[in-house]
Formats: sequence, structure tokens, C-alpha cells
Amino acid sequence: MNLVDPSLLDSLHLLRFRVRTPVASGSHGDRRSRVQRSGLEFADFRPYQFGDDVRHIDRHAWARLRRLHVKLFSMEQRLPVLLLVDASASMAFGDPDKFSFARALTAALGYIGLATGEKVVTGALVGDRLQVLGPLQGRGQARRLFEWLSRLEASGQGNWLAAVGTMGTRARPGGLAVLISDWLTEDIPETLATLRRLYRDVVGVHVLAPEELEPERLGAGAARLVDAESGQELEVSLEPSAFDQYREGLAAWRKSVEAAFLGQEGKYIFAPSDTNLRRFLFRDLRTGGLLA
Repeated sequence: MNLVDPSLLDSLHLLRFRVRTPVASGSHGDRRSRVQRSGLEFADFRPYQFGDDVRHIDRHAWARLRRLHVKLFSMEQRLPVLLLVDASASMAFGDPDKFSFARALTAALGYIGLATGEKVVTGALVGDRLQVLGPLQGRGQARRLFEWLSRLEASGQGNWLAAVGTMGTRARPGGLAVLISDWLTEDIPETLATLRRLYRDVVGVHVLAPEELEPERLGAGAARLVDAESGQELEVSLEPSAFDQYREGLAAWRKSVEAAFLGQEGKYIFAPSDTNLRRFLFRDLRTGGLLA
């Protein structure tokens, strides 16, 4: 299953994660580091970008490919990147469904981290726990990440607070945590406060389906709404006045989610599930401060 178009993968080496404070990294030319070069081991290489240290150009790659590449070096301290994707039942809703977009985005962000030599841990919210893959390092691990994501299915009722509470033994303090969810939960502030104690930078990607943004798409008249996770039912009348009231509630709720992230000195980025992934990566996530 191709989560990300191969042509998009070919261009993702142009991107890298942005964090507030530079950290030590083995990817010389990527992040400033006070760690000396001694003790480093070659891990991978990537195409040369303007501004890279020319001392790290791979001469052998040039001889074989006639294209400039720079070496990436393996060292003990890299940027820890945690990618958490919501795999609860509500994510299966929409056309296109939210989970398909969330998995593709997770795959793309994971590839960026692997291609730039970061240590990438990926977790899926399943009930009150996280299914975890990693840490992975190096572009050669991308297939393993993609296959793992392809096997995930959106089901059950998620509990972010309980799941994040289990991260203590796996977390690497000082890193970057990216959470991708529809945020249909009430414990967002507590969840982020827990995660913020473990990671320096916390970023939330808020994914909603077109039908959730434009309820008119669901039609008009009497309807029965069923909560995909709890099974609770609600009888409603889909009419213009109800749509207006819904939009007001939706706007207030989105602001509350954003405020929860900003309250933890984090970032909040919104994404409808029909968003073009390439545009979202190269425009929205750059503007939002996650990628550079």
C-alpha cells in the first residue's frame, strides 16, 4: 500500500524539522552542535542542499552518480522525534476519511525524520495505550515504517491521557512530539501537560473531515447521529438554524484545542482531510513552524 506518492518522497529530502532550541545532532550541516566530530560513524547520505558543509560531500557518491550528496553521521545524541497518530474509530469518518490523511502525513513526517538522521518513534493511539514502533534511524528504515502504518486500522474508543501517561519509560526528553488527531476528546489540556514534561516541542495537527466542516453535506431533515467510539445516539433535525449553531460550536471548540497547545508553548496546525499532502507539507507546515 502506497501511503505517500513516490514522487513526493523524492522531494521530502528538502525538508527538515524545526525546533525552538538547536540540539546536538550527528547530521552535520542540519543542526548546529557543540559535539566534536570524533567518534562519529557514517550512517546515510542525502542530496546536497545549498548551505551544507562542503567538507561532508560524499566523493564516492559523486563518482557513481554524478550528483552531489552529503554524508550523515551516526552519533549518540540526535533529535528525538515522536509521531503520534490517532487510530480511534472516529478517525475513520469522512470522504476522504481522516485516518487515511493522518497515516499519509505520519508516513511523510517519519520519512523526513529518517532522511535527516533523526531518531523516530511512531505511536498509534489504540484504546488507552499506544502501539509503538521504533526508535528507527536512517532512510533504510522507511519501508518498515510504511508497512507498520499500512497495517493500522481506525477502531475503538481512544484515551489520549491514559496512553500518553505510558510514554515515560520510552520518552527521550528534549525532543519533538507531533500529535495527529481529530481531538474529539475532553482531556486535551491534561494530555498535553503530561507530554510537555517529556518533550521540549509539542505540535498538534488537527484533522477534520469535510462533512464535519460543512454539515450541509450530510443532507437535511431528521437524522440519527451515532458516536463511532461510544455508540451513543442522538436524534437531530438537520436544518439551517442547526447548521449555524453547529458552526458556532465548532469554531469555539477549535479555538479551545488551539489554546491548549499554545498553553504548553506548542504549535497548532489545522488540516481538513481532503488537504493536498504536498501543499500541506511544503506550505502549511512550514508556515506553522514545524518544518523548514
